Amino acid sequence: MKRFCLLILISAPAYCVELSLLDVLKKVESQNTEIRAAKEQTKASEYGYEAAVGKYYPKVDLETRYTHLNDEIDLDLSSIRKAIIASGATAAGVTGGPAAGGAVAAGLNASFPAFDLKVQKQDYFNAAVTLTQPIYAGGKISANRDAKYNDWKATEIQSEDVRDRLLVAAAQAYFAVNLTQKAYEVRKELRDGLANHQKISANLLAEGQLTKVAMMNGKSNFPRPRANFYGPVTKMNWPGKFFQIL
Repeated sequence: MKRFCLLILISAPAYCVELSLLDVLKKVESQNTEIRAAKEQTKASEYGYEAAVGKYYPKVDLETRYTHLNDEIDLDLSSIRKAIIASGATAAGVTGGPAAGGAVAAGLNASFPAFDLKVQKQDYFNAAVTLTQPIYAGGKISANRDAKYNDWKATEIQSEDVRDRLLVAAAQAYFAVNLTQKAYEVRKELRDGLANHQKISANLLAEGQLTKVAMMNGKSNFPRPRANFYGPVTKMNWPGKFFQIL
């Protein structure tokens, strides 16, 4: 199985992680911001569709309120109490005299409660529950539901297109990096072999076993170290493209 050596640059010295093609594709799919944004957009469209379907169901609204007054609200009816007691005492006084009227007044005053009614406390809560059920909306709810559904499916397709495009680009970059690395290894092996051959030829020339003409023919076939060997390899920016995908 082909492997890919990914150099991760951090504050510490760089280290190398070997990744297979499957590992690279998984890393791109889980970490690429464009793919993740497309997936989140699909989720948002799906939730929008579910919210549109929810318009068919009853809606319950709960409202609460807290009120604080400067003072409690009291209803003072003491004047009515006094009038009732006075009326009873007067009637008793007419028939039984002042002593009887005073006794009746004292009895009524002791038996009657205070005519003071608390209408509202200083602090109180209010709560209201409202249930709403749509009966007829002229097709607006169905139209909105269908529009949200189509939008959800469209963003789903777009998300898959983004994912496929970036995974294909990652695979191309992966194989290009491997090909570049293989080309480098082949050229290095060729260059080292030619250098070793030149060294052997120099020893043979020194020992008189090789003519200068043959030595010159060998040098003419030796590639230039930088221009021919390193140039075409270093001009390929496939690793940079790969990091852009990640």
